[in-house]
Amino acid sequence: MNSFFSVFLLLVSLTSVLFADVSVLRFNDAGFAHGTILTTQYQEAYGITFSATGGMGDAVIYNTEISPNGADPDLERVVSSGTSNDSYHEGWDGGNLSELGGASSDYIVGNALMIQSTQNGSKTGDVYDTPNDYSGGGSFKLVFTDTPFDYTATSIVIVDHEGNDDWGFQFIGLDREGESQTYNLNTSSIFADDALTDNNYINRLPIVDAFVAAGIVKLTELNITLSGSGALGEILLASTADELVVLVPEQSSLSYFGMVLMLGVGILVVKRRRLCIAA
Repeated sequence: MNSFFSVFLLLVSLTSVLFADVSVLRFNDAGFAHGTILTTQYQEAYGITFSATGGMGDAVIYNTEISPNGADPDLERVVSSGTSNDSYHEGWDGGNLSELGGASSDYIVGNALMIQSTQNGSKTGDVYDTPNDYSGGGSFKLVFTDTPFDYTATSIVIVDHEGNDDWGFQFIGLDREGESQTYNLNTSSIFADDALTDNNYINRLPIVDAFVAAGIVKLTELNITLSGSGALGEILLASTADELVVLVPEQSSLSYFGMVLMLGVGILVVKRRRLCIAA
C-alpha cells in the first residue's frame, strides 16, 4: 500500500510539472530579422528590457542558421565550403550541446544575442546591415520590472565562448525582507577545462538558483559580462529551480539534471505565484 501511494504521489508530482502554466518566448518566434537591435520588445509582455555596453553599445540578433553565411562564421552552426573565409564546418565544433561534444545531435539555436562590432556600424533603422560580434567584450543588462511573476532561477546557453575568455554573471534581486542581494558567477569556475570552450563551441551552463545562492526571491537585474566575443543562445527563467524544466545534456560540466522537455531559442518563462516580500 505504501508503495502504491508513493507511485501515486510521484505521478501527481510529475503531472504538475509537465502541465504547469508555461510561457515560452523565443527570439525566432518574435520574428526578429538578422541584425535587429533588442531593447524593449519584451517589456510589455514579460517585463524584460535589454541593453549592452561595448562595441557599438547595442544588443543585436545574429541568426546562427543564416544562409548564405554571414560575417561571423564562429557564430554559425553550418558554414558552406564555398565561403571565402575558409571556416567551413558542418556543425558546432564542440561544447556540451554539440554532436562533437557528445550530444545526440547539434542544438539548433536559431537567433542568438551578441554585442555589435564597431567594424560594422552601418544600420537601417533598428537593424544593422552587417551583424558581427565585438571581439573586445562588453556586457548585456537585463532589467526585470512588472514581470508576470518573480524570477529566481536561470539556465543560459552560450555560443562561441572561447577558452581564454571568462564570462561573468551577476544576479541582483530582493530577498524576503526587501533587501538587495547580489550573486556572482564566472565561467572559469564552471568550465575548469578549456577543452570545453573554443571557437564555434556551444554550451549550456548549469541552472543557477539565486534563492539558494543568495536568498533572492525576486530577480531585478541580470548582468552578463564578456571578456571577448560570443553570444547568448538562450536564457531560461523560472520562479524556482525545481520548476525550470529544461533539456540538459548529461555532461560532466553540468551540475543539475532534471525532467526533460525540448524547447527552442530565447527565453522560457515558467509561471508560478508571486512570492511575498516584506514591506
